[in-house]
Amino acid sequence: MNVGTFISSIIGPLVTDIKKDLEPVQPVLDFLNAPIPGLSDLSHAIGKGDVTLLGLANAASGVVSDPEIAAIIKAVNLVNDFTSLVNRIDLNGPDNTLSVKFGDFNVTGRDPASSPG
Repeated sequence: MNVGTFISSIIGPLVTDIKKDLEPVQPVLDFLNAPIPGLSDLSHAIGKGDVTLLGLANAASGVVSDPEIAAIIKAVNLVNDFTSLVNRIDLNGPDNTLSVKFGDFNVTGRDPASSPG
């Protein structure tokens, strides 16, 4: 999705500043989101996803009775989600415009037009 040159000229510098401000936090988030070797392998063996420190903290947040720890885990998740969103914004889109990566759209399967009907 391309939001155009005008909006890019307004939002682009803001996004650049936000990305710069989040740079010191990124290594910590990368560490918290990194798969834990061994545990992730076991998790994959039973058909589940990666095990990360942030995932373990989220799982523990339902059991922890201390509201301060629960608030810290919630804040880390908010920063993680916000950083992930900001990192999906491409400042070098077509025609030097801002674009947002929403993911891929794949259509697979049998072509209904090719089957006898």
